[in-house]
Amino acid sequence: MEASKTRRLINWLIDDVVILLALAMVVRLISDAEATQWQLRLASLGALFLYYVSGEFFFQRSLGKLLTRTIVVNKRDERPSLTAIVLRTVCRFIPLEPLSMLLNTKYAWHDRLSGTKVVFINY
Repeated sequence: MEASKTRRLINWLIDDVVILLALAMVVRLISDAEATQWQLRLASLGALFLYYVSGEFFFQRSLGKLLTRTIVVNKRDERPSLTAIVLRTVCRFIPLEPLSMLLNTKYAWHDRLSGTKVVFINY
C-alpha cells in the first residue's frame, strides 16, 4: 500500500531534522578549517546526497522512513536499482521540488522521474 501524504510529510520532517543536525556538525568542522562559502555548500550537498543514497540503496529507507514504517520500491514493488536511487536523490535538488507533493495528486517529482514510490509496510 502506498504511503499517505501525511506519512511522507513526517518522513520529510524527520529527515530534514537529521540532515540539519548532520550539516551543522559538518559546517562546524569545516568552518574551523576556514573553509570558503563554496566549500561549505559543496559539503552540505555531499552530505545530503550521501544520506539519501546510502540509506535508500542499502536499506530502502532513510531514518524518517524507518520511523514511519515505509520503504522505497520501484514500480514493480521491488528493491530499486542504484541508478534509480541516485536519480531519485539528484531530483531532490530541483528547485521547488518539495512543492511537487502538493501540486501532484500521486507522486513527487523525485518519485516520478526515478520510477520509484514509497510504500507503507505493515509488519
